[in-house]
Amino acid sequence: MFNNFSSKGKIRFIIALCIIGCAVFACFAYYYYTTTPGYALKMVREAIETHDEAKFNEYVDVDNLLEDTTGDIIDGLMGSYQSISGETRAAVMPLVEMFRSPLKASLKEAIMNYVKHGDFYSDNDMLGYSAIIQKAGLRGIEFRSLGKAEMQSDGTAKFDVVIFSPEADDEFKVEFVLAKGENGRYKITETRNFSDFIVFVLEARERKLAEFVAKTKEIIARHDDVIKNADKELIEIMHSGSLGNDRIRNDMREIMKNEVLPDYEARKAEFAALDVPDVARSYYNLLVKICDYRINYANEYARWLETKDANTIHKANELLRTAQTMESEARMLENKMETKKSAEGQQ
Repeated sequence: MFNNFSSKGKIRFIIALCIIGCAVFACFAYYYYTTTPGYALKMVREAIETHDEAKFNEYVDVDNLLEDTTGDIIDGLMGSYQSISGETRAAVMPLVEMFRSPLKASLKEAIMNYVKHGDFYSDNDMLGYSAIIQKAGLRGIEFRSLGKAEMQSDGTAKFDVVIFSPEADDEFKVEFVLAKGENGRYKITETRNFSDFIVFVLEARERKLAEFVAKTKEIIARHDDVIKNADKELIEIMHSGSLGNDRIRNDMREIMKNEVLPDYEARKAEFAALDVPDVARSYYNLLVKICDYRINYANEYARWLETKDANTIHKANELLRTAQTMESEARMLENKMETKKSAEGQQ
């Protein structure tokens, strides 16, 4: 039959066959490409860039992804309390497990909010997941790079995502797994090392806490030396005469205004310049309040030395007692933080 075609007909027939062949090949090639891990990653990237929630869910099994991740977060947060005994840990685990579902729901809400709006946080945080994001070390993270998918012997594929953690001030590679779904296309189904990321963040927090406590102790010790010298000068002046003497009172006032007051103002400024870990926020706030009370005390005491007003000295003494009480509380908090660090180091 082919011999019955004219030369032009044969050419047209061959061209038609070539076109059909190319079309079939293109269809097979396209089908193959859309069933590769690389295509799945491309779709996930596009879904995030275009805030396409439907496409994201098509290529990411969020529920399965969060199953292990939720457990990693629970294990990581429990690990941050290494000082508790094994018996206590076993006793509280059933209670902790009660929060697995709410935790998973919170993380899912955060992820989908990131897909839709480019941010983990939302103005309408009904589930309170902003606190979960912070605890999990995901607050403020930056996605730096996306690695290529590599096929594994079991038919799955893996790829790395390099993220930058502000808390650790360093990068970390999170390994993800892609598995083929029923439709033949790959989906992201799990992470392999998210628990390592939790440890990475927790260790950074512990390191920053230790550095913060060391810096505050150095500031306090250095300024306390100044105050001790000022107190010594005040005592020597008082022993040199009577408080009824204007010269004595004026000399004491000069020390309060020119040595004690500036020292606590400088101390407060040095505290304000520190990078304060979240876990030490209460301790930091207490240190600042102590400075405020000590500053007010120095002003009131200096005013009494000038005016001899009994109400002023009563107010000054009250401010001093409050500051001293706060200082005792600060030492207790400092000891707790150092004890916790010491206990973790022995584990």
